Amino acid sequence: MTKHPEWFSLFSSLGAYWKHSGNPADPHVILTSGKHSDAYLNCTKIIQHPAVLDQVAAALADKTPALPARDWVFGSPFGSITLAERLAHHLRHCRAGFTEPDGERFMVSRFELDPKVAVLVADDVLTTGGTTQKTVDAIVLAGGAVLNHLVVIANRSGLPTFNGYQIVSLIDLPLVKWEPDNCPLCQQGSKAIKAKGNWAQLTAKV
Repeated sequence: MTKHPEWFSLFSSLGAYWKHSGNPADPHVILTSGKHSDAYLNCTKIIQHPAVLDQVAAALADKTPALPARDWVFGSPFGSITLAERLAHHLRHCRAGFTEPDGERFMVSRFELDPKVAVLVADDVLTTGGTTQKTVDAIVLAGGAVLNHLVVIANRSGLPTFNGYQIVSLIDLPLVKWEPDNCPLCQQGSKAIKAKGNWAQLTAKV
C-alpha cells in the first residue's frame, strides 16, 4: 500500500490511519472532494505532535536538496501552516508563509511577496489537489513564482504529478474513490460521514 512502511507504521500508531472494516454497520468517509472512500489518513493526528512533525519536515527537506533555490515555503490553511514553518526551518534560508480562505478561493493576505520570488508549496495531503491548487493560484496572484514541485506528507492521488507539478511525498497512499451515486459501501447500508469532526465515530468499533 505504501513504499514507506516505517512512516506508515508511525502514523498508524498515532491513530492517523483508518480503513473500513467491511462491516456495513460501520460508517465510511466522505472526502473533501465529495467523493466517498474506504480509507483515510488524518494528518491532524500527525501535526498535533510537534516532535513528529519536525521529523516529518526534516525527512521531506532531505528529499528536496536538488530543487532550485527557494525563498519561501507556503502552506495552505489550516493543516499545512505548521508544516510549512518546520519545512522552511529545515531547508534553511527560507521564509514561511500560508494562504487564507477568501470566499471560495485562497489569498496571500499577511505576507508581501517580491515579484518572482521562488515559492515551494507544501501541503499535508494531496488527493484531488483542489486545496493545493488554490494555494498555488493565490501565490501566483500575489506575484510569486511557484516551483514545479509540490511537497506533501501523503500523496493520496495515486499519481506522480499534479497539473504539471512533480509531487514529492513522504508516503504514497492511493485511495479508492467513488462518486456518491456509485459507492458500494452506501449500497451495502454503510453511512457516509466526513472525517473532520467525526473521527471518533468513524474509527469506533461497532
